[in-house]
Amino acid sequence: TNRGASPYEKLGNYSRFILRACIRKRPNARVATETRFSPLQTRISSFRSFSQASHIMSSSQTQVQSLDKAAQLEVTSLDGNKISFLDLSRERRILLVFIRHFGCVCAKTQIHELYEVKDDLKALNVPIVMIGSGNERFAKGYLEDSPFAKEPTVDNKPPIELYVDPSLKTFNALDMTRSVWSALKPGGLKKALSSGKKYNVSQTWGASQGDTWQLGGVFVIEDGEMKYAYRNGSTGDHVDLKEVLHFLRNGDQPTSSA
Repeated sequence: TNRGASPYEKLGNYSRFILRACIRKRPNARVATETRFSPLQTRISSFRSFSQASHIMSSSQTQVQSLDKAAQLEVTSLDGNKISFLDLSRERRILLVFIRHFGCVCAKTQIHELYEVKDDLKALNVPIVMIGSGNERFAKGYLEDSPFAKEPTVDNKPPIELYVDPSLKTFNALDMTRSVWSALKPGGLKKALSSGKKYNVSQTWGASQGDTWQLGGVFVIEDGEMKYAYRNGSTGDHVDLKEVLHFLRNGDQPTSSA
């Protein structure tokens, strides 16, 4: 149980829970169970090796790409209606935010971070459009628990647009990372716990509210064309929204990932 545990104990418990889930899915469960309890230095070395490899790929985090692969894809609104991915930005500029599963502490902190810049985005006439990997029921709960729930509706519409894509097809089309190791990076998990403490939110335990291994990202899309991109490199990795606001005001894309 995580009741009364420190943030670092929770991090360790969560990592062990995920690793056990991976082991149960592997055909060589006996071997995996025996090697799971390797010395701490060996495990740290493995994570360091992966972390070094991930830095090699970091230049792809901010790569702007064509949306041709997403052109025929659809997402689902909270009332169950299908909408074309390209229609999300038709004749307008949007801040498109892909989040992890709806029970994730990172997804919860990210909507708080977006709330803090909502007035800046409104002044720039840039609506927030979010896509998550869970279903409509989890998405509604996620929105109801967010600070946006206190905001008045406009034309009977919520202050942000929230859609779901359990198939992950739009995530894949925009080349976002889906990886066990990226989701479990110790640095990312530590950052996630720290952000959760800042906004007083926590992980929802129990049934997954979306895909556990899928990472998200933030994009500026204008009339079907990607103008800005940031793909998360780990669980707790979020773009600096001040950087995004700078781009929206000035139009210059950063040359490297944060």
